[in-house]
Amino acid sequence: MTSSIAYHGFDEARCSATVVPEDIASALTAFADPVATQPCRGLAKEAYFEIYRAERVNLTAILFSGGDWRWRFCASDGKPIASGGGYVTEQACVDAVAALRDGASSAKVRGHA
Repeated sequence: MTSSIAYHGFDEARCSATVVPEDIASALTAFADPVATQPCRGLAKEAYFEIYRAERVNLTAILFSGGDWRWRFCASDGKPIASGGGYVTEQACVDAVAALRDGASSAKVRGHA
């Protein structure tokens, strides 16, 4: 490593890192939306969909995650059952949930004996 003052702070942080992802997929997984796995807000008498905007996280100067609209399906006790996301607008997310609700009752399960 260089002894240049310009790199001094960067080198210290880099050396002290304990877990460094080996590839971009691992890095994105490490910064996956924690909200999708947290309990849904409040308790309900039945299962429900929740639509929310993910917090934007900068992974690098040009690579970021989040800031998009996402949905999660929650059990009545607030536990997330399923989640999806990556919608640019809230309306696109609402439309996706509506399509899921309309098609789920007649959907077949594939690949399961």
